[in-house]
Amino acid sequence: MTSDMDAEASNLEMELSRLEKVYEDNQNYPVWPFNYNLLKAFAASQAVPLLGLTGLGAPILNVIRSMLDFLYQIGGP
Repeated sequence: MTSDMDAEASNLEMELSRLEKVYEDNQNYPVWPFNYNLLKAFAASQAVPLLGLTGLGAPILNVIRSMLDFLYQIGGP
């Protein structure tokens, strides 16, 4: 009976070690990963019709373009 308990304890220790490694490997992943290309496409699809209706297209489009350039710089290609 002791050998069964030792084998079970050994299995539990190996499982705990494996789970700790998985936790450490995944601890630094972002909680909310953004796909910046998708975010840019969504922003453009929402902004273009609204800008056409307001008549403020050029100034606002310049602001949006600068924001997207910034997001591209921090998010990469």
